[in-house]
Amino acid sequence: MKPSSQKYILLASDYFPNPGGVTQFTFDIAKALKAVGRLDYILTPHPQENNRGFNVKCPKKLNNHRVGSVLVIIQQVLLIRVFIFNRFRSAPSIVLINSLFVNYSWWVLKTLRILKLPYEIIIHGLDIIEKSESNRQELYRVLKDSEQLIINSKATWELFKKYYPQLNYKKYKIVYPCFDTVYLDTFYKAKDVFGTRELRTHFLNLPDDKLVISSICRLVQRKGIDLALKGLSSFLKENLNWVYIIAGDGPASKELQQWVKSEGLSNSVFFLGYISNRQKFDLLNNSSVFIMPNHLMNSKDFEGFGISFLEAQYFENWVIAGKSGGAVEAVDPESGFFVDFSIDPVQQITHYITHIAEYKMVSSNVLGRQYVLENYELEKMTLRFNDVDK
Repeated sequence: MKPSSQKYILLASDYFPNPGGVTQFTFDIAKALKAVGRLDYILTPHPQENNRGFNVKCPKKLNNHRVGSVLVIIQQVLLIRVFIFNRFRSAPSIVLINSLFVNYSWWVLKTLRILKLPYEIIIHGLDIIEKSESNRQELYRVLKDSEQLIINSKATWELFKKYYPQLNYKKYKIVYPCFDTVYLDTFYKAKDVFGTRELRTHFLNLPDDKLVISSICRLVQRKGIDLALKGLSSFLKENLNWVYIIAGDGPASKELQQWVKSEGLSNSVFFLGYISNRQKFDLLNNSSVFIMPNHLMNSKDFEGFGISFLEAQYFENWVIAGKSGGAVEAVDPESGFFVDFSIDPVQQITHYITHIAEYKMVSSNVLGRQYVLENYELEKMTLRFNDVDK
C-alpha cells in the first residue's frame, strides 16, 4: 500500500500566541505535514501576527468568547461556511483536531459530525481523564466516529484503552512530540550570542561559577516541583555553588515560593515565572541538571509525554524524571534518573542529585542528547505522517 496523500486542515484551538506543550506539538505537526505535502491550512481562533510560513486562516479574528454570545454565533456561521466549502471540494481535507481541552473544539466536532466530514483527533492523555469525567458520553461518540486517533505516547495509548476498552480502536498512530534541530542549534551552538550572559548577570545576577539545576513547566502538583524542592533542600544548603531555577507559572506557585522562604532557601532557589522560548533555551544551555518528577495524581492528572525532557537532553542536561506516564519514553533509559513513587520520592531525588554532582559533572549528558537526536528529531514525525495508516 502507498502512503496516504489526503491533506489535513489542522484545527488549532490551542495555538500561538498561547504558550505550552500543546501549542508546540501542534506547530511541529504542521511542519511535519507541510514537509510531506499534506497540510492544507491551519484554522485557529487566535489571530496571528506571524504565520510562521504556513497558510493560516482565522475568520474575522475568531476568539474564545463565552458560548452563546453574538461573536460566537458569527464565528459559528463563518466556520460552517468553511466546512461546507471543504465538503464539496473534489478531494475534501481531513480536519485534524489538535486539542480536546478547549470548548471551541467540541463545537467544531459536532459540526463536522452533522456535515459528515472526516476528522481525526490528537490525544494528549490528560484530555481523556478530564473529558471522561465531565462529558463521557459525548467523548465516546466523537472518538468512535473519528477516522483515526493521533496518540502522543504509548503511555497515553494504554490510558486510552483503560478508559475505553469497548471501543476496540484499531486505527491509530503513535506520533511522539519532536523538535526541530535547525531551530534549536542556533541556541546550542552560540550560547553567548543568544543571551546567556543576560541570563546570568542581568536576569538572575548569577556569577559564572554557579552550577544550575532547572525546572521548566506549569506549576501544578503532578509536575512534582514540591517534591523536587524537598529532595534538593539539604543538597542546596550544603553545596552553595549550586542553585535551583524554576521557570513557569501556575496555581502552585505561591505555595512553593512560601515553602522556599520558610526553609531559608531564597538565595539558592529562584522563580522566574513565565519565560519566552529564547529564555527557556538560554536557561537549558546554562543548566546542568533538569528535574521534573512528574507523577499520576489519584488518576486525575497525567503526563502524556513531556517535551521539556527532550529539550533538556538536547542541551545535554542530566535528567531526573518521574517514572510515570510518557516521561519513561521521553527520557533516555541509559542516562536518565527515574523517581519511583512506590518508595520515598524525596530520598530518591536527594540520592540522584548527590550522585550526579559527585560522579556525572565531569562531563555533560552526551548520551541523552544522542538519544533524542536518534528518536525525536522532527524528521521522525514527518515519516510517521507519511506511513500507511494502521
